Amino acid sequence: GIKSKSKLRLKTKPMPFDQTTRNRLQRFVLEARSLLDDEFTQQCQQDYGLDPTNGTIADIEVLTHLDSQRIETAKILRDIFVHYQSNEPGQSDGVSKELVLRIIREQAFTLLNRLVAIRMMEARGIVVVSVGRGLQSDGFQLYSQVAGRGLGETGDAYAHYLKSIFDEFTEELPGLFDRSSPQGRLFPRETALNRLLELIN
Repeated sequence: GIKSKSKLRLKTKPMPFDQTTRNRLQRFVLEARSLLDDEFTQQCQQDYGLDPTNGTIADIEVLTHLDSQRIETAKILRDIFVHYQSNEPGQSDGVSKELVLRIIREQAFTLLNRLVAIRMMEARGIVVVSVGRGLQSDGFQLYSQVAGRGLGETGDAYAHYLKSIFDEFTEELPGLFDRSSPQGRLFPRETALNRLLELIN
């Protein structure tokens, strides 16, 4: 497996951050969240028929360009929207825009937390390096040797690899890593993912 012999639950002393470190962490989070917000906004507009600029939701029948897996994601995103909408007193365009933005922010937050958690586990020897050096990470290099070209181009294979790590830890941390979770359905495309890894590292 990808996990080392170390246990996932480690007892470590919390170390207080100085102000410089806190400021740096805040800048990182803001920049990473902004990157993912932009990426997932584009995906929602171009692929899934959810537009936060005007609050419109396209009928699922018009999304003929999507494969079955992404159609399922499109349906889940709409289910989330309907659920949030049922808890809102107003039905204005402004409310719809905010609900779509909320969905995008939650998807971004979940993905960022997953990758940062893996990076932290790498530092503690729980998982082989998989995020810390991106495509050159030891874990991915081994994975790609085994998978060969069966998972497509290098960027696609790396995305598959990261998702396999999420699955590896789903049983122990389902609230974070369960890919069937409605809040964790979107994944960044290669350019955005590479930029995000640069920020994390």
